[in-house]
Amino acid sequence: MSTFFDFLLLVIGFSLVIFVHELGHFAVAKWVGIRVEQFAIGMGPALLSWRKGIGFRSGTTAPEYEARLKAGGRAGDFGETEYRLNYLPIGGYVKMLGQEDLDMAAVVNDPRSYSSRPIWARMCVVSAGVVMNIIFALVLFVICFMWGVDTLVPVIGGVSPDSLAAVTMPTNAAEHGIEGPGIRPGDRVISINGKPIRTYEQILLAAAVSKPGQSLRIEVDRAGTRLTFDLAPRADRETRLLALGIASTQSAALLDYKPGSPAERQAQTVFRLAGLEGVTPAPGLRLAQVNGEKIDAVWQLSRAIDRSEGKPLELTFEHPETGAVSRGMLRPDPDFMLSQIEEGGSWYAVRHLLGLVPAPVVIDVDPGRTADWIAPGDVIVGADGAMWLRSDELQRALRPRAKGRVTVLREGRELDFDVPVDRAGRAGFAFTDMPAMAPPIVVDAIDSFPLRGVADGSGSERPAPSPAPRLMPGSRIASIGGREVATWREVFLALRGALDPDSPRTDIEISCELPVPGRPVEPLTWSIDQDAARTVLALEWHSQLSVTIFQPLTETQRADNPIAAISMGLERTWEMIITTYQTLDRLVRGSIKVDQLKGPVGIAELGTRVAGQGLPYLLLFLGVINVNLAVLNFLPIPIVDGGLMVFLIIEKIKGSPVSVQVQNAATAVGLLLIGSLFLVTFYNDVLNLITNLAS
Repeated sequence: MSTFFDFLLLVIGFSLVIFVHELGHFAVAKWVGIRVEQFAIGMGPALLSWRKGIGFRSGTTAPEYEARLKAGGRAGDFGETEYRLNYLPIGGYVKMLGQEDLDMAAVVNDPRSYSSRPIWARMCVVSAGVVMNIIFALVLFVICFMWGVDTLVPVIGGVSPDSLAAVTMPTNAAEHGIEGPGIRPGDRVISINGKPIRTYEQILLAAAVSKPGQSLRIEVDRAGTRLTFDLAPRADRETRLLALGIASTQSAALLDYKPGSPAERQAQTVFRLAGLEGVTPAPGLRLAQVNGEKIDAVWQLSRAIDRSEGKPLELTFEHPETGAVSRGMLRPDPDFMLSQIEEGGSWYAVRHLLGLVPAPVVIDVDPGRTADWIAPGDVIVGADGAMWLRSDELQRALRPRAKGRVTVLREGRELDFDVPVDRAGRAGFAFTDMPAMAPPIVVDAIDSFPLRGVADGSGSERPAPSPAPRLMPGSRIASIGGREVATWREVFLALRGALDPDSPRTDIEISCELPVPGRPVEPLTWSIDQDAARTVLALEWHSQLSVTIFQPLTETQRADNPIAAISMGLERTWEMIITTYQTLDRLVRGSIKVDQLKGPVGIAELGTRVAGQGLPYLLLFLGVINVNLAVLNFLPIPIVDGGLMVFLIIEKIKGSPVSVQVQNAATAVGLLLIGSLFLVTFYNDVLNLITNLAS
């Protein structure tokens, strides 16, 4: 019921946006003396209409109006404009005498017709809708900032280890005595290219609409020290938008989820994977201390994990209502290396440890599965007869179909299960490509991977031959340097302990259990050069305590007085205008794809979720929609206001209107462009909606 109410609020808001746009055309048309025949919200036949002298009618008042005039009624007794609400709640229009968007040959010899008015008057009418949308957006932003809206703080919560943000040195590092590279959790972004940053959303936008290959000058505050980084955003593997490889920070409180919800199950799974089996997650449960030190945000936990050297951390949680305290030991897990490999003309991301690729491991299964099905901790041996697959290969093997066959390894036994796979390729279980606590079973060894110059923080990528020994797929590492290992975590620790960063080459004796009858153990020598050794020693630690189970860390953007609210509103309006034009430019350049745009269904779905957050957020969303509508409406495309303005400019220059044939051809092209974009975005919206519902 609440979702329906939110959707209803959104429809009312969209109708108001359209009303304001058309009101601009209407008011200025009246002002310059053009006769307005219809003022309509929506498209198609009239659902309800009103005309002065006639009143409200179901359908249109036009037949009754004409009949009364023929019966001798005076025109002055009736309104010349019909105000109507049409059946289709999409768009709206103002119908003026002598103006037919789809019939350029239509001419009315009347001094009050659109075509009879001077060019300046018609320009005013055409541009009035866009101007009204900009003014309305400003008003909405001012209301929002007077009210106050919560926004994500521009504080870094995490940095992807394979991003330039992790390995680039500050440009002023020497000045401040900074020796280590990279943006770090807890850094607060102050500005990008000199523009002040107040919210994390501004960081995302700045990266997404940046020019491909062009660096951004990013200034951060690190405990009172101002550092600057020059970073070129790269395409994110999931969103495919340009991004910096950073993540926002979360508060120290868990999400307020409902009992039995997917969010509760996720929290329980995350606590189990992180080793916090002695702590029961609860809505709003707050992480209060790490090793006795108070924290306010998850980035402080991330910093403690980075400094842990893999040693367990004691976490103290406080219940939000009772104040009860519970403690548990968090297990830091090692980061694996991440490389892109090419197969069959496509590129895939592969996690590995100096070229050795771990077997994927099940970490969760869908609720409702029976106990005799696939279980967390199972090592995935293969799918449909293909054995020892990498995680990316397994994902491709689980292609949409009615049922597949998956083989897993559990307590030394291989088990086969029939697995239903849905349209999105989901198979009823989740697996990881960083199985820190799983048996160290190797499924592949990649030939080469880049060493990122971690020692000097240059950020340059230098492909290097893989030092990984050639193991039979399915082999299990049994020992490293004479130290027995039972998990990938132990492999990581043993490897770090055996490596010498100052030696040109380190030879490490290892033994591997082969996947053949009798499980013989084969001794090998693993030769690792200095650059590879330093790369491993520079790898950091992470935790399975996912930030997604915590509430976002926000701060309220609120103006102190009306003048400040107007200033903030003007700034946000201008920012949205520039961002919209930049988005269109990047769409042409190809860094933003058409399938990443939202159409009517996607906007409605997003708007409904925004409306559910509260009225201030809906008003902010409608402000953005106003700006987008204004910019798109004033593009030089026939059939929209910008195209009409181009025709008027040409008419002013040449002294006569553009020929009817040219206008009709241009209109057809405009309709084709807009119609094609509508169909493509509508298709993508529906496909994404179905996928989200299925998940």
